Order: sequence, then C-alpha cells, then structure tokens
Amino acid sequence: MADKKQKRPQPFLQLFDRVKVELTVTRAFKSRGAISCVAYGPYDNGHILVGTSTGDFFAFDTMRLIKICNVKVAEYPVTSITIEPTQMVFCGVQETQEVTALTFIE
Repeated sequence: MADKKQKRPQPFLQLFDRVKVELTVTRAFKSRGAISCVAYGPYDNGHILVGTSTGDFFAFDTMRLIKICNVKVAEYPVTSITIEPTQMVFCGVQETQEVTALTFIE
C-alpha cells in the first residue's frame, strides 16, 4: 500500500464586491500554517491583517491583496489581532499570554 502524504490546504484570501455581487480578487499565499485570525485596519482604507497557526503575521493591501508585511511574532498560534488608534497592531498569543506590538506603516 502506497504511503500517501497528506496535503495541507493552501491559505487564501478573497474579496467579494457586494454591489456587483461578484468575486473580485482571490489571492493564495505561502504560509507554514493555517489562518487563525483576521482583522481589518488600522484605518478606514486599511489593510487585511492575518495571524496564522504557526505564529506568523501578514498584512495585505485591501485593493489587490498584495502582501506588504510578513513577520514571525510567536512560536504558537496568533489568536487575536487588535488595532490601536495610533496605528499600532497588537498580536496576541493565548498559549503563552504574549502580546507583540508592531507597526508596518511607513
């Protein structure tokens, strides 16, 4: 019997235009883990922020879903992302009770 390697699903993001009622952009991205949390911000026309099960943080441009940031913030899953009004992003890890503050805005 052949030993089949189990394939891990490829993480992806999609934008859906609710006015046109159609899918506008789909973007797969490379990650060692699965998506564990998602947030939007830090301002009105902000970014899509993603935490993963391997402790990585990603930020994507909202219009084209182009990756603008990828940072390893923990060794455990990122369980929450919060945006502070001065545009700081806080990534929380429940397993270790760690919080990482970062900014990726130039």
